[in-house]
Amino acid sequence: MTWPPDSRQPTWAVAMENRINKQLGKIMALVQVDQTALNTFATELETAIASVKAEIAALQQQLPAADVSGLTQAVTDLEALEPPAPSS
Repeated sequence: MTWPPDSRQPTWAVAMENRINKQLGKIMALVQVDQTALNTFATELETAIASVKAEIAALQQQLPAADVSGLTQAVTDLEALEPPAPSS
């Protein structure tokens, strides 16, 4: 078999190859959409975590005797989250 296809290759094989390539393109587009959504979510989560940290700092300023260790630990736990590994 030669590449690129030439006139000796059966037309049904060329048609099937074209169809497979189109389907692969659709799958790759879906994967990219999912990755874009994950990246957006990660950015939004980082922004929310920074906002909560700022609120905790402001709370500590207003109420110096307040115990915010639970809040601080919750933020630390959020920061430690990692996306799941892709399944094979």
